[in-house]
Amino acid sequence: GTFMLHLPQLKSHLIEGDLYVTRMMDNGRQPRWLDIKVIIFIIIAVLAASILLLPFIPSLFPAVVLTCGPLLVLVFISAFVQFRVFGPLTQQPILNFVHYQKETWDLTVIILCGLSCITLPFLREIKSLWHHYYVRCLQQNFFAHGQDRNMLELKLDPWCPFVLVTGTVNDYARPNEDNSISEIAFTPLHVGSSKVGYVPSPPSRSLAQITALTGAGCLDAISLSMQEHVRVRFWLEVLNLAWGDFILFEPSRTPLMKRCLSYVPTSMRRGCTWWMHRSVTMVLLFVNTVLFCCGLGLYRFQESKEDCRLGRSLVDCSVLLMLAAIIMSFFSYFKYFHGFAFSPVLRQIQQATRFVTKSWRPPNMLYVTDGGVQDCTAILQLLQRKRKNILLVLAASDPTDDLAVLRTTMQTTRHQRIASFYDLKDSRRDVNALLDDFKNSDVHFFKMGIRYGWNEDEPHSLGILWIVKNRLPQSFANQMVRPHLDEEEIVFGQPKDYQTSESDDSEDPTADEELRRMQQEQLGGFGCCDCCHRWGNCGRKFPHLSFTGYMWLTPQLFSSLCRLGHDLSHSAVMDIKQSLS
Repeated sequence: GTFMLHLPQLKSHLIEGDLYVTRMMDNGRQPRWLDIKVIIFIIIAVLAASILLLPFIPSLFPAVVLTCGPLLVLVFISAFVQFRVFGPLTQQPILNFVHYQKETWDLTVIILCGLSCITLPFLREIKSLWHHYYVRCLQQNFFAHGQDRNMLELKLDPWCPFVLVTGTVNDYARPNEDNSISEIAFTPLHVGSSKVGYVPSPPSRSLAQITALTGAGCLDAISLSMQEHVRVRFWLEVLNLAWGDFILFEPSRTPLMKRCLSYVPTSMRRGCTWWMHRSVTMVLLFVNTVLFCCGLGLYRFQESKEDCRLGRSLVDCSVLLMLAAIIMSFFSYFKYFHGFAFSPVLRQIQQATRFVTKSWRPPNMLYVTDGGVQDCTAILQLLQRKRKNILLVLAASDPTDDLAVLRTTMQTTRHQRIASFYDLKDSRRDVNALLDDFKNSDVHFFKMGIRYGWNEDEPHSLGILWIVKNRLPQSFANQMVRPHLDEEEIVFGQPKDYQTSESDDSEDPTADEELRRMQQEQLGGFGCCDCCHRWGNCGRKFPHLSFTGYMWLTPQLFSSLCRLGHDLSHSAVMDIKQSLS
């Protein structure tokens, strides 16, 4: 712990640093030490005050929460730096129980550097843990027998309808645009939109992965698409609550890559493609980490001056190499820098700094999140295709029937000059009045007219949009819970209740009896099995459920939602049938 300290007031002497600090402490002049406990207590007090003032100042609590995270990290970093600088001299502990020891410190640094070398190639997989968990939840809970299907199967099956789902890209914009949010569509044929262009759909991409990407309404959708604050992105990086993921967006591949992938099985082709794209930057970052570890080892554990100088040079080379890689990643649109666009490490840095690629051609790797940022209804793609008859089943969270997501989609349609909407009964009436009528009525569905074509000299055509919304009309209120759906009810449409149901396959008759006495609107949204409705039954009630409905539903909630959707859409389907005939 002894070091030499040069003091300007003692020009002809060099004194030992630890002796100098000891004299300061003897004279009552200790180095200023950041008291973490006091700062943490102040932050907790401010957070508690914002909770108490929540009824009066609703915007105060989110602002405090967003600010406390970066502030706490700054406090801990400052305290840690002070601990490393003054700890060897004053033996002052951090958090009052951790003292500085050189052997422990050096061992910790070496272990962390070794872990970084091991985990660096798998950073994308580590960051995508929540996404893979979301994919598995959807696959196990909503796919038949938990079996996933790829896009090639959907394309070749003549009985499968044309599947079209939408997501949001938030890290690309054209040079003449300021908005970095654009919609992207996934079909068995192509992936893309009019803004980012179109590429062929990879055959190995699965339906569960696409469903998870386009329904990734977690913190990444909020922080990357709906908020511009860096504080929100800080929480995204710290908590890693990212349901979205990067996708390859390649118009074409090199002949070498095509030949290499031709020897790979279809099930492994997607992973091998990722590793081949990331190989260059992965080797570069791995060499950078090895240089840093070797330089640090020579600098800390060798006593000769030559080894110390060599270690310092290696560390400097590592830092400069990392800075060069980060700088070149911001110019990945150049031909020879394309490889930097596939590095998850560098793309995470770009996301944290709110960097947006501006070029006429999008990068070959895009980050996709929930498609509900621009259009939560997915009818915008159908309107662009000028479909004559569209049935919209609106299941957005809207307990008050304000139809906010539908109004947003209509506004986007008008902004892009795709079509206009009108009241079929009176075209002179504002269509927003039609939406207000639905809110104040008890009807099961409503419809509006569509006029394609914006300019007067442009060819135009007409269409109809039927809207069925997730709501509980008065005619469906106070209905008792019914048995689970079975094949007989689905095929023959015979409604059942517990009195008319002949089969009783319940393993717990007591639990079955408790459910019989419940009404459908009493079913809570937080739960994974029917027993959760008997014990706790918490969360928002049927039919407007909580966010866990994105990942799983209890069997009773699933059956009740299916019956509600069937009954609400019956009159709309009959009206469509009559219109087509």
